[in-house]
Amino acid sequence: MMAVNRTKGKILGSRVRTATTFPRRLKGLLGTRELRRDEGLWIVPCASIHSFGMGYPIDVLFLDAAGEVVGLFPAVSPNRVIRPVPRAAGALELPAGTLEATGTERGDRVEFVEAVGNEAPTEPVPRNRGPS
Repeated sequence: MMAVNRTKGKILGSRVRTATTFPRRLKGLLGTRELRRDEGLWIVPCASIHSFGMGYPIDVLFLDAAGEVVGLFPAVSPNRVIRPVPRAAGALELPAGTLEATGTERGDRVEFVEAVGNEAPTEPVPRNRGPS
C-alpha cells in the first residue's frame, strides 16, 4: 500500500508493508539492510519503537487513529528507544530523510491507499481510509 501525506500532498512511500501480528511487529525491520526510497513499514498497534539491532537510521512517524501525525522522529540512529507517544495508534517507519524531503510535520494527516502495481500513481492520490 501507499502512505500519503494528505496535508502536504506528498507520497511518503509507495511500497509500505504492514506489521499487524505480534511476531511481525516484534521483528519490524530487523534483518533488513536498508529501506529504499519508496519503502516503509506500518506497525499497528504501536506507540513506541526501538532500533536495537538495526544497521541504518530511519525516520519514524507516529499516527493517531485518525491518521494525524502525533509524533515525529527523523533519522533515528541504531540502538535507540523511542518512548511511548501519547495518542499513537501506530508507527510508520520510513527511510531516513523522507520527513525532511516531504516537509512532514506534527499535525499533518497521513492516509494509506492501495498501490497499483509497483509504481506510485501521479498526484492527486485518491482519498481513501486512514490507518486501521
